[in-house]
Amino acid sequence: MKEKFVIGKLIENEVRRQQWSITKFADAICCQRSNIYDIFKRNNIDILLLARICKVLKITRILQNRQL
Repeated sequence: MKEKFVIGKLIENEVRRQQWSITKFADAICCQRSNIYDIFKRNNIDILLLARICKVLKITRILQNRQL
């Protein structure tokens, strides 16, 4: 059975890999700290929010090496 794709988990992994604090990451994407944990659980995300996240994390392809 194929593992369920969760975009939020990919974002969480990258935030932690880059060693962002949740508070600083929330400030950087203009979001409340409590919403970050919600983002990490999402299996879909608004494209504008994703664009802000990618800009802050300095990534151009969040789906690298992933097949949908």
